[in-house]
Amino acid sequence: MNLEVAITSVIMALKSGPFSNSLCKKPPTTLGKLRARVVEFIQMEEITRFKEKMCEETSRKLVDPEVKIESS
Repeated sequence: MNLEVAITSVIMALKSGPFSNSLCKKPPTTLGKLRARVVEFIQMEEITRFKEKMCEETSRKLVDPEVKIESS
C-alpha cells in the first residue's frame, strides 16, 4: 500500500478534533512521524485530564474539608 494513502486513510478515519485538525494542517510524511504525534497528543490529553481531576478534587476539598484527596 502506498504510504501517503495509508496516512490519509488514518486521518480520514479520526473523529474531528484538535488531533485530526493538526494532522490535516501538517500531515506526517512517515508512519514513524505519525506514531510520534499520536504519542505526543495522548500524553497531552493525559496531563490535561490529570490537571482537571486535581483541580476538581482541590475545589471539593475547599468546599468540604472532610473530603480526602486521592493520589493516583
